[in-house]
Amino acid sequence: MAAAVAKGCNMHETDQAGYTSVELAVEQKHEATVEVLLEAIVAAGMDIDARYKVRREQGQTLLMRASALGLTSTAAKLLALGADIAAKDADGKGAFDHTKEIKDEEKRAAVLAVMAEYSVLCAVVTGKADLVAAAVAKGCNMHETDQRCKTALDVATNDEVKAALRQGARHSLFYAAEQGMLELVADLIKEGADVNERDQAGNAAVERAQNAQTIDVLKEAGATMPEFPVEKKNNLLLEYAKKGATGGALMELQAGADVNHKDRDSATALHWAAIKGHESLAQGRPCWAQGRTSTRQTRTGARSTRPQCTTSPRLPRCCWRTGPKSMRAATKTGGGQHYTTLP
Repeated sequence: MAAAVAKGCNMHETDQAGYTSVELAVEQKHEATVEVLLEAIVAAGMDIDARYKVRREQGQTLLMRASALGLTSTAAKLLALGADIAAKDADGKGAFDHTKEIKDEEKRAAVLAVMAEYSVLCAVVTGKADLVAAAVAKGCNMHETDQRCKTALDVATNDEVKAALRQGARHSLFYAAEQGMLELVADLIKEGADVNERDQAGNAAVERAQNAQTIDVLKEAGATMPEFPVEKKNNLLLEYAKKGATGGALMELQAGADVNHKDRDSATALHWAAIKGHESLAQGRPCWAQGRTSTRQTRTGARSTRPQCTTSPRLPRCCWRTGPKSMRAATKTGGGQHYTTLP
């Protein structure tokens, strides 16, 4: 193998199924061979995070596949060579999510322990506070989320681990804004925290803020939103609604985003907030007028009252029944049941 690599074999060449040589070695779990090929890839200046093109694993990286297959040595080598642990596939799964495919719990624990040095989320799942503290001290992204948008604090079950996370969070403006810790936000600003600093995902603290008070504190300290074309603002509004980022959604609306903007499936920001169950965003109701209602007659002849706004869409029928309880209420009218959005 080393001789073939030394002679300059084409590392991009694929077999009939579409696998490259290093992908085949990973799939067959030949970790020693993988290590040789990875060194060649780096030496040739190739992308170590190149995506699989084979349909079954399409969009996954070598690190994701190593994580799914329980290849501890390969995962360690990839991370040492600079593989991106934050990369996601088309389904929103990262390396951490793919470890769930490992059936052997001991093997999964070994892979997570290797990745814990590079990921707070992986460190938390190991249940070891010292690994969590080390990851936080190294500056790993404390806002990393899994496929279900759960953060490290969300998945932590060990009190010592939670304490280690909170200790690290005391130095994070992003986390303080996300949790609505006004006093901590103010303290960090006084200590010189940059309110316009962006995390690895490109979001500022004001975009992560979950309530208006935190947004106001950050804005008073100079937090701003970058200027984007209107269409970009509209798309960002939808993304914030999907993620439940209330601060980002409110800021985009203030910057001129269209609250009625729809994606290709005709869903608005409010629709996504309902579908995803983001109650903080729904309760904030940035797109509902205050105190305005309309009365209409139902098919049974009874009259029902619902909130109305001249600048926003009404929650669609599909979301009346599937949205969180705080966003809907059932009222019996005549012979049937009618769902209305809570004012």
